[in-house]
Amino acid sequence: MFASAICYNLFLRPLKIVAGGTNGLSIIVEKVFSIEPSFFILIFSIVVLVLAYFAVGAKKASSALVATFVYPLFVDATSFLTYFINVSNDDIIIASVFAGIISGWVSGFTCKVELSQGGITLINQILYEKFNISISKSNFVINMFIIIAGGFYFGITTVLCAIILLYVSSTLIDKVMLGVSNNKTFY
Repeated sequence: MFASAICYNLFLRPLKIVAGGTNGLSIIVEKVFSIEPSFFILIFSIVVLVLAYFAVGAKKASSALVATFVYPLFVDATSFLTYFINVSNDDIIIASVFAGIISGWVSGFTCKVELSQGGITLINQILYEKFNISISKSNFVINMFIIIAGGFYFGITTVLCAIILLYVSSTLIDKVMLGVSNNKTFY
C-alpha cells in the first residue's frame, strides 16, 4: 500500500494519469469538486466496504479492511513527495511505464497473499456474486468508463498513457502471481 501511495503521488496525480480504479476516480473528483484525494479514497472505500459486507459477506469484505484505511493514510502521508521530486510532463511515457511496474507489483502481491485493495475491486466482486458478471469484464467496463472520463477532463494523451500503464501493470500482475520460470515461460 505504501508503494502504491508513492506511485500515486509521484506519477498518477501530478501527471493526471487516470488509469481507472479508485485512484483514477480521485483524480477526476479532485479536478471537478476540489476534494482532497486521500479523503475521497477513504470515503469511497468505506462506502464500498460496507456495501461489500452486506452483498458478499464479512469474509470477502474483510480482505479489503486494511487497504480501506491504510491506503488513504499513506496517500496523505506521501503527498509531500511532489515538493521534492518533480516528474515533468516531458517524461509522461516513462512515468507511465514506471507507474505500471509499481502498480502491477503491488496488485500482484496483494492478490497473491489473498487480500484486496478495496474500492473498484470490491465492486467487481459484488457484481460477480450478485449478478454473475465476470470480474474481468466488469473491471474492464468500469475502468474504461473512468479512463474515458479522465480523457474528457485531461486529454487524449493521458488516456494513451493510462493504456500503457494498464498494459505494463497487467503483464507484471501475471508475473507476480504465476512466478517466472523456464517451464512457465514455455507454457
